[in-house]
Amino acid sequence: MEESEAKHISIVITFFNRPQYLKKTLNALIPQLGEKDEIIVVNDGGIHPELPEEVTYLWQERQGYRLASARNRGIAQARNPYIVSLDDGIVPDPGYLEAYRRRVKPRVLLLGGLRFEYDPHETQYWPPEMPRTYEYPDHMRGFGGQQCFPKMDAVAVGGFDERFNGCWGTEDSAFIKALSCSGVVVEKCFEAMATHLYHPTSFTEDCKDRNSGLMLKFVKEYEKRIYPQWKY
Repeated sequence: MEESEAKHISIVITFFNRPQYLKKTLNALIPQLGEKDEIIVVNDGGIHPELPEEVTYLWQERQGYRLASARNRGIAQARNPYIVSLDDGIVPDPGYLEAYRRRVKPRVLLLGGLRFEYDPHETQYWPPEMPRTYEYPDHMRGFGGQQCFPKMDAVAVGGFDERFNGCWGTEDSAFIKALSCSGVVVEKCFEAMATHLYHPTSFTEDCKDRNSGLMLKFVKEYEKRIYPQWKY
């Protein structure tokens, strides 16, 4: 395979009931597509958005929150060797895909840069003196809404762990840990920058406690190279 052939990218975007945000994400991405790049939108059982003809659309039945399953369905559909994982409402900067394209290679997971937009009225979480858009200068928390990885490496660890089911949180960090335990190198790629648009979160303390406990259990398995079976 020629080097240029190996740099084609499939962008998998998970979506649920935020068509106005998805539109901004797609408007930023479509002008950046290379000849064989593709965009796949996976809907986790929500309303059907209007999509440009360049976009492949998948839908799964709503059975609670199933981010991991949605990501895996998109990865399975992808025809290119490299995957960019995005959530709806994450809007890439110009040059975003090229920044990833310059760095992608087998056995490497790239974490892109992310700035967060917030609601200045939510003083519980954001001090009023903070700029409306806040950038983490050293973002290595494993944010799954903004990363790039080889498809074959994702499949080898069973993809995103679907045992996180029905409750938001930790799926993405677990995926990165699974890849790391398999020998994939995790690198920063802050040249691939995007803005996370503000929206109310579905995070709850119950979800945090439940998924944090699952994370500890699953990581012990990953460290022994025990992964869920890829089922797509």
